[in-house]
Amino acid sequence: MPWRPIPLSYAIAIYPFQPSASSAELPLQIGDQLYVIECGGKDSAWCRGYLIQQPSLLTALTPGDRGASDARVFSGIFPRCCIEIREQLGHDGEHMSQPIAPSSTKPQAPVPMLKIGDESATSASEPLVDEISSCLRDWYLSHLPELVLRQDYDRLDRVSDLITKLDYARRELLNDVLTSQERSALRSEAVWDMVRGNKLLGAEIIVRDPLQKGRLLTADDSAVEITKLQAIMSLLNEPPVVNQETTRLHHCMLGGQSTAKT
Repeated sequence: MPWRPIPLSYAIAIYPFQPSASSAELPLQIGDQLYVIECGGKDSAWCRGYLIQQPSLLTALTPGDRGASDARVFSGIFPRCCIEIREQLGHDGEHMSQPIAPSSTKPQAPVPMLKIGDESATSASEPLVDEISSCLRDWYLSHLPELVLRQDYDRLDRVSDLITKLDYARRELLNDVLTSQERSALRSEAVWDMVRGNKLLGAEIIVRDPLQKGRLLTADDSAVEITKLQAIMSLLNEPPVVNQETTRLHHCMLGGQSTAKT
C-alpha cells in the first residue's frame, strides 16, 4: 500500500522499537514524543513522522529554562503498533485523505513546534513521577561529581544503572502505558531503587510510601508509620517478605477394641 498523508497528529511511543534493517526506521523508547504525518505499508502498519529527542537527563534535571534548541528532531518511519496517538493537531483530514496526483509536486511536511518537558500536572495523580525527578536531580548535583573526583567508578556504575532504571520507570508512569497491576509493582520497585541509591551515595533515607503511589510522607502523616518505614528502609534493600505459614496437618490414628457378636 502506498504512503498516504494523514492529519498531523501528536503521539507517544508505548512500546520500544529497535530498527532491524532499514536506515529509515527510527528507534523508539517508551515515552518518546512523535508527530505523525503519513501512514503506509501493508494494512497501514507503518507511520512516517518526526521523533522528538528530548534533552539529556542531566540537562532536563538541571534547574533553568529550556527551549526548543535543547532538543533535536529526526524523521523516519516506525511501526503503528508501537505508538498511541494522543492529539490530532491538523484539520479533519477530509481533503488530506485524497490521493496526490502523480504529476503534482508533493510539498515538504512541516516541522512541528516542539513540546519540551512535562506539560501535564502529575503531582496529584502520580506523585512518584515528581519524586523520581527530585531524587535524580539531587544525585546529579550533590553526589555524582564527588564520585568522579574520587574515581569511585564501581559505585558510579551502580548508581548509573539505577538512574537509567528510574528514568525508564518515570517514562512509563508519566505516559500511562501500564496496567494497574504493573503500575503498582513499578511504584514499589522505584521507591526501593531510590532507597538503594541513597544508601550507595551515603545520603539520607527519604521515606516514600509505595502503598500511597510513592508519595513522600510528611509531618501530616502518622508518626508511627513514618518511623516504621524509616526503620525498614534503613535496614533492608528490598521490601520485606511476609512469610505465611502453611496450614499444618496433624494426623491422629485412633484405635479401638472391636467386639464380635456370636
